[in-house]
Amino acid sequence: MKNKIYLVLFIAIIGISNINAQVSRGPTSGELYITGKYAIDVGTYYEEFSILIHSDNYGRNFTQKYLYQYDSGNTLLGQVLADATPEVLYNIVSNKYTNDPEKWGLYRSINDGESWEFLEYDNSQTVRYSTGEIDGKIYKYSDNGFFYSNQYGNDFSLKNDTIFGFPEVGQIPGSIYMLSGSTYPTHKRILHHSSDYGESFSTNEVDSSIIGHVFSGKFPTISRGAIPGELYFIS
Repeated sequence: MKNKIYLVLFIAIIGISNINAQVSRGPTSGELYITGKYAIDVGTYYEEFSILIHSDNYGRNFTQKYLYQYDSGNTLLGQVLADATPEVLYNIVSNKYTNDPEKWGLYRSINDGESWEFLEYDNSQTVRYSTGEIDGKIYKYSDNGFFYSNQYGNDFSLKNDTIFGFPEVGQIPGSIYMLSGSTYPTHKRILHHSSDYGESFSTNEVDSSIIGHVFSGKFPTISRGAIPGELYFIS
């Protein structure tokens, strides 16, 4: 019964807040983590919340993992990514989720999102993270270059400062994709690929006929598929 309630609540998130939910894959087949916002009308004002829910059966059922009430002093939810290690999650809070820079940064959970610890602050306007296929390996792109951590985000080391773009980790260990390029007016996009953990990259220009347009600065993006070498371009 609880699972059905949470599923109804998730539907309400989309309808009430008019803010797109974030969907992230988990470390095992069938796992999904979804974050979203919703508000409750209490008469004189709206109480605002953000929620993290989890499914281990491809979205047929959900359970609640974390609930944040605004101005509660707890950790704000942003974009949640799963590590290759079960129950380890990363929470990226940026200016997309709050105007308060004191809350920006990378957070980590080791109990499947039930509680969070702060890892690092990065005020880069372009900071993006992507989790690897290896336990504890997480990649970061920011204004200063492409970085990696082998210690669950405890520290980051510079990997490359000549390739720029948003990272996505492939299914094959060592495989990394980077999508970069300009937006208006050319909409040119460059896809970089590495098979050696970012030590070197090959470069290809994305066919201009499929690039499309940029909506609210969120697209285009890339996402790996379920089999080695499979990559999706979302535009």
